[in-house]
Amino acid sequence: MKKVLKITDLSYSFLPHPITGNVLLAKNEDAIKQSIKTLLFLNLYEKPYNTGINVGIKYFLFELMTVVDQQNLQDNIKNILETYETRIFTNDVVVSYNQDNNSIEIRIDYIIIGETAQPDTVTFIFGRSR
Repeated sequence: MKKVLKITDLSYSFLPHPITGNVLLAKNEDAIKQSIKTLLFLNLYEKPYNTGINVGIKYFLFELMTVVDQQNLQDNIKNILETYETRIFTNDVVVSYNQDNNSIEIRIDYIIIGETAQPDTVTFIFGRSR
């Protein structure tokens, strides 16, 4: 019998359920994507009792990114996901820098552990706001 994985987390929209009035839940793939986004946005000292979580995306937005920087950012993302998001297996992380508008596009290919071997992809575009 196939085991169905149930992953739930609070939705960051904090919208109430129309009938019960409770906060909506993010389930399965949406909960994983929300968790990955949270880990990518964390900076040093933002998580109490675990202040070392830092991918460093904010710092790369204000520098000219080289190939070495792209590789370092890919390695940082892989390490953070392997350490703190143990519900997934990361297949690939691709970082591309758009020099024209100073933005970084990050594509993460992963498989949810315990689910089917169907890969999933999440893409984030980080840019400077003025």
